[in-house]
Amino acid sequence: MRVGIIGCAHMHVNSYTSCLDTLGVPITGIYDRDAGLAQRVAAAHHAPVLATAEAVAASDCDTVLICAENAWHLPYVRIAAAAGKAIVVEKPMAISVAECDEIISIVEKAGVKLMVAHPVRFTNTMADLRRLVRDGTVGTVRAINATNHGQNPGGWFIQKALSGGGAVFDHSIHMIDLVNDLFGWELETVTAYAAKSDPALECEDSGIIQATFKGGAMLNLDTSWNRPNNYPGWGDATLELIADNGRFVADGFGRQAEFYGQKPVENAWLRFEPSMDLNMWQAYQRVIDLDLPSPVDAHAGRYSVLLAEKAYESIATGRTVRVTR
Repeated sequence: MRVGIIGCAHMHVNSYTSCLDTLGVPITGIYDRDAGLAQRVAAAHHAPVLATAEAVAASDCDTVLICAENAWHLPYVRIAAAAGKAIVVEKPMAISVAECDEIISIVEKAGVKLMVAHPVRFTNTMADLRRLVRDGTVGTVRAINATNHGQNPGGWFIQKALSGGGAVFDHSIHMIDLVNDLFGWELETVTAYAAKSDPALECEDSGIIQATFKGGAMLNLDTSWNRPNNYPGWGDATLELIADNGRFVADGFGRQAEFYGQKPVENAWLRFEPSMDLNMWQAYQRVIDLDLPSPVDAHAGRYSVLLAEKAYESIATGRTVRVTR
């Protein structure tokens, strides 16, 4: 596998490039609209900076990694697909369902693979939970409580034109994807609420999403940027399943030890499992090397965006929204 990178605005580019280094995957070129940012990422990984997105797509890579601002995902998918490259696009896949549908059409017409970067699927804890769901240990799930807490990332993440939305969008996507992966339920209704800790914020930093699914199961998701700077880790990504056979709880960040030093800045989670990002890239490397189907395809990416889009419709109208597509 050989990877070219278009867009470095998302902080995950730093982890993903480190994973590629660990796996010995060459980076054939890096482009970002901010040339200085591209230079910094390239320097850390001894990769060339290229002048345009088209130049990256034309380089000697088989996969294009898109880590740009969310609003640029669709344009860069067009460029990569036109060059016949496989694509890994940072979550969310796009900023609207309409854009997701266009991406699906693009990659299907071009005949290229696309994986949406949903690394929480690839943690050991969620793999264990998936086995328990699929072997019948969990039984019929009646309700799910989920959380995805974190710190406000600032910058373009709170500029709606570039991000598509605040915490309700950014921190719902992982957990919605997990529910889809585990159960594949069809959405029925969405009710959502949002708030700002500071009225000057362009986007919300706290939210609650409640969803029902055909078949009767329900989801309650706390999707908030509510962690202080001295919190031990970035946040959490938890699922609590209320099922016929009991209560099952898993944190997508994996098993860890908690460390609290004498100073607040010393607070840390000491993780002793492989990183979710590395697990994801190892799985994707097999997809390319063995010509396997994408483990998180464009239709999965659309599912998460659909629920988030309906959440914003509910927030705007103050009503429960029925999902018809």
